[in-house]
Amino acid sequence: MKKYSSHIIVAIVTAAVTTFVVAIIAAFAVHTFKASAARNARKGWNLVPVIVADQDIPQGAVISMGMMAKHLIPEQFVTSSVVKPDSANVIEGQKLLVPVQQGDMLLWSQFETSQPSKPKGRYKYLNECIGILKSIDRPEMIESIEILEGLERAPQ
Repeated sequence: MKKYSSHIIVAIVTAAVTTFVVAIIAAFAVHTFKASAARNARKGWNLVPVIVADQDIPQGAVISMGMMAKHLIPEQFVTSSVVKPDSANVIEGQKLLVPVQQGDMLLWSQFETSQPSKPKGRYKYLNECIGILKSIDRPEMIESIEILEGLERAPQ
C-alpha cells in the first residue's frame, strides 16, 4: 500500500508542477500579445513637430515668424509636403498662394515658387576672398576665382 501512495503523490506533484509551468508560459504569451497589440495600436500616432498657421492668413500675404507656430501632429498625417520647424526660416518672407486658416499645417505647395534662400552669413566673406585671390595674381588661382564669382552672394 505504501508503494501505491508514493506513486500517487509523485503524480500529483508532477501534475501540479506541469500546470504551474504551463500557466507561466501562458501568462508570458498573453503579456507578449498584449504588448504587441498596444505597440501596433500606437504605430503612426507618435507626435512630430510641424509648422502651422498661428492665425488666419489671407491669400497673397507675406509670411513672417509671428504668423507661424510649432505644433505636434501624429506622424501618420505628416508628409514631405508639410513644412518642418527646421525649415521655417525658408518660408519666412514668402508669399502665400492660398488663404490659410489658424491651425492649418503649412505646406510647401502653398507658397510662390522661388529660389530657395541661402542661409544668411554663408557667403559673408565671399567678396573678401575674391579680392584676396585676385591680389595674389597667380594663374593657378583663376579657377578658384571663377568658382567663387559664380556663387550667389548674400546681402551685405
